[in-house]
Amino acid sequence: MKKAFLPLAILMVVILLVSACGKTTSTSTTTTTPSIKPNVTTGTSTTTTTTSTSTVNIKKGGTLRIIYALSPNSIPGWPGDTTNAQKVWMCWTVFEPLARLGSNGEPIPWLATKWDWGPEKKYITFTLRQGVKFSDGTDFTSASVKLQIDQLIADKDENVTEVDSCEAVDTYTVRINLKVYQTNFWARICNWSMFFVSDTVLKQGVEYAKLHPVGTGPFLYESFEKDVHLTFVKNPNYWQTGKPYLDGIQLITVKEELTQRAKLEADEGDMLALVAGKILQDMKAKGFDVIAQYGGTNFLIFDTSNANSVTNDPNIRMAIEYAINKKEMVDALGYGYQVVNNQISPPGNPSFYKDLPSRDYNPAKAKELLKAAGYETGLKLKLICISPATSEVYLQQYLKAVNIDLELEMVDNAKFFNYLFTGWTGMLSGGYSIPTNYPSFVLTYFPPGGTWNIGCMMPQDIVDKAKLAIIETDSAKFQAMSNELIQMVYDRCFFVPIGSSAMGHIVKKNIKDSGLYEYVDFSVWDPQNTWIDK
Repeated sequence: MKKAFLPLAILMVVILLVSACGKTTSTSTTTTTPSIKPNVTTGTSTTTTTTSTSTVNIKKGGTLRIIYALSPNSIPGWPGDTTNAQKVWMCWTVFEPLARLGSNGEPIPWLATKWDWGPEKKYITFTLRQGVKFSDGTDFTSASVKLQIDQLIADKDENVTEVDSCEAVDTYTVRINLKVYQTNFWARICNWSMFFVSDTVLKQGVEYAKLHPVGTGPFLYESFEKDVHLTFVKNPNYWQTGKPYLDGIQLITVKEELTQRAKLEADEGDMLALVAGKILQDMKAKGFDVIAQYGGTNFLIFDTSNANSVTNDPNIRMAIEYAINKKEMVDALGYGYQVVNNQISPPGNPSFYKDLPSRDYNPAKAKELLKAAGYETGLKLKLICISPATSEVYLQQYLKAVNIDLELEMVDNAKFFNYLFTGWTGMLSGGYSIPTNYPSFVLTYFPPGGTWNIGCMMPQDIVDKAKLAIIETDSAKFQAMSNELIQMVYDRCFFVPIGSSAMGHIVKKNIKDSGLYEYVDFSVWDPQNTWIDK
């Protein structure tokens, strides 16, 4: 599913931000200093670890050149701009949030140094880091947080739907009042929308902010040319003393894979970002470092919103899953960077249910189920995928062997997204990034409540269970409910997962301490700590 998965893995990364961590955290965290490595958890207190650099001769200077296939639509200056998915590249470079999520899904203090929950988690009070300034000289205070959250509430941003109001208690204390606490709270607090913009800029309006990126981050926005580059320069007044080490960062848009490889090999770039499959294998063999994690799962989703759809029958869906030789596909197409999976969450993810059974390759069983569904002589189905089809050709062959005639409709990325938002007939071949909070994933990305995957109606009993799980504050009970949801989805064969793909960066060996893939969200990294060993 490589071709179908990659655009979704890159463009639909918002799923990470509405679905992280169902774990409960302590009512208070201690003040910490941000460090190079992710957090560790001891008991109920979350702190960061510090990696000593006393024996490391960190070299300063140089520009980090990142090659990437996509470009922002316009200057991504407003974190709340839902139309510009590539605003991700402003995060951690120009903009920063109150906290970041560690590899275990727990929050790590950042622009906030600590927080305390009110009774029954009806509100949370953040203590802000003092002495932080936006790059235009504006002080970062509780007024900054309130101004942005009020704007997001006015814009009906999905990350503040549970927020009732925001209060500036004093200059460095802010309180967020909740309508209801949900287990995806920290994912939303750490969401890209909650990376803060200068008060001075935002007071001039969202449209002004879109064109004038000003944050607290280690780098300053310098220039942008669509489909060419996005360039940052060092923030000389960054609040972490002595950082950043780099003079600048340049994001270079290169859309074609062969050209990406050629530029990296010709020393016209230092990193190739967010790629999967054979290129990871090939470039590792050429001596580059590969930093990767299982970013999501390739799967088939069905037209179940249409009462007359043949794929409404779970016997049909199960027959399709039994007909697919997942291991053969993964071995042929994964190049060592894909594993067979039986669920949406990839192995190692906090929401992965290790005790879930699997439907292994069994064409005879597939034929039995087709017969039970009344299609002993076979049937015809349509599969929508992003062109060009690669793994989908394998699917055609497997399904043909059990008398399912699969017609491929290959579309471009724009039409594929149109199907997601308006519905489709038959099946759709796609993939999602990590859903670390499974109940949130169910409620956010499928109707009746979600706005994505309109052709795929989630059964009401599963929705009801997800609504109960999302407000469960006991971590053990939440995990049990999450596993039960995954089992319910599996029992209906609501999806047909195939393989979890590793998504990663190809990096020159002299690039140090980037922090890539050390956090629960692949978009989190450490540009302030990155340096080039010249």
